[in-house]
Amino acid sequence: MKLKHFAGGWLAICGLLTGCLSEPEFEPVVEDNGELLEVKLFNEIRQQAVTRVNDEGFCEGDEGGIYVVNYVNEAPGVLAKDNNQADNIKYTLEESSGAWTPETPVYYLDKKTKVDIYGYYPYSNPSEINAYPFEIAKDQSRDAENGKLGGYEASDFLWGKASEVSPTSSKIVLQFHHIMAGVTVTLVEGSGFEAGEFVSLEKSAIITNTKRETNIDFATGTVTAIGDIPTTGTIPYKKGDEFRAIV
Repeated sequence: MKLKHFAGGWLAICGLLTGCLSEPEFEPVVEDNGELLEVKLFNEIRQQAVTRVNDEGFCEGDEGGIYVVNYVNEAPGVLAKDNNQADNIKYTLEESSGAWTPETPVYYLDKKTKVDIYGYYPYSNPSEINAYPFEIAKDQSRDAENGKLGGYEASDFLWGKASEVSPTSSKIVLQFHHIMAGVTVTLVEGSGFEAGEFVSLEKSAIITNTKRETNIDFATGTVTAIGDIPTTGTIPYKKGDEFRAIV
C-alpha cells in the first residue's frame, strides 16, 4: 500500500470512485429502459512524476474516498457527512488490472439531476467533514508496514472536486490536488572536507517550526493549521540525496 514518490516531496493517487446511499429520497430512479445509470470516473493528479510504478502513479492497494452530492432545484447541494447520494465510498486499486473496486456501486439519482463529486486521500472514516482533524506524521521516514502507509505517504492529503456533472454513461475526470505543502532539502558539500569525505558521511535532516495538526474542509479543500508548533520537529523521508517532508 505504498505510493510512488513525486517532485517536491509529493505523492499521487487517482481512482474510479463511486458509491450509493440507502436513504429513500436518494434511491436511484429506474429509467424507461429498466436500467440505472452508473457514475463512472477517471481520476488524475496535477503534478510532475519523478519515479512511478505506472503512468497513472498508482500502487497496489491504494484507497480513496468519494462523496456524490445531488443538485436540488438546479442549485448545488450542500456536502454533508451523511445523506448524500454517495457517502464516503472507499475504492481500492488493483494494480495488475488498473481497476478501482468500490465497496458498493453508486448510480445517478436519475438522468436529469446533476451532481458535484468530491474525492480525497488517504481514506478514513471522518466524523466531521467541514473541520476534519488531520495530523501530519512526525516521523515521515517510517516505511509502510502491516498494511499501513508509511509516514510520508500518510501525511500527503489529496483532494479533488468535479462540479455540475450531468448524468452520463461516459467517464467523468476527477482531478486531485495536493493541499499540503512539500519541503525538499538537498545537502551540498561545502568547504573544509577532505577528498571523498562528504560523500561517505551519513546524512540526516529535521524540519522545524511547522505545525502538524490541521483541520480540513472537504467541501472546499481548505487546510487550516491548528495547535502549537511542536518542539520535536519533523523527520523527513530520504529519497536518494534529498530529504522530503509534507508540512
